[in-house]
Amino acid sequence: ENQKSNEKIEETKDQPGVEIRKREPSAAEFMEHLLSLVSPGDPNKKFGNFKKIGQGASGVVVTAIDQITGEEVAIKKMKLASQPKKELILNEIIIMSQYRHQNIVNYLDSFYINEELWVVMEYLDAGALTDIVVDACLDEPQMSAVSTQVYEGYILLDYSRVELFT
Repeated sequence: ENQKSNEKIEETKDQPGVEIRKREPSAAEFMEHLLSLVSPGDPNKKFGNFKKIGQGASGVVVTAIDQITGEEVAIKKMKLASQPKKELILNEIIIMSQYRHQNIVNYLDSFYINEELWVVMEYLDAGALTDIVVDACLDEPQMSAVSTQVYEGYILLDYSRVELFT
């Protein structure tokens, strides 16, 4: 079958045997969609006192202080040029902006500046969940409490049919 290079065919999960064509967005379409999701303006004017707290494959994570509210936030800064699957970034922003729950790190805002996407989230000062589970010596009631809370967040996302990637 003659197929464009930016198209892929996938079988649907809900209807086995039914195939759908998905066309990956062009660079211009991606940018148009991204710019429709992010807030205008310079986040450097909204936030200050940046401190790097982590780095991963997709970028760096810093804490910052919202200059108006005084709230401490976490900001994931991603250089878009080095992101292999940019459409996943759009999906992450869309999904995160739709859900608020006490057991999920909540999305607050996003900005695009100097070819870098900034995703602003609430800051949880206890550290990464993986660090707590792996490094801390939790007793049985603590393990039960952590497991229950993770499960409650998972149920919300699963019920909403959000695909989770770890």
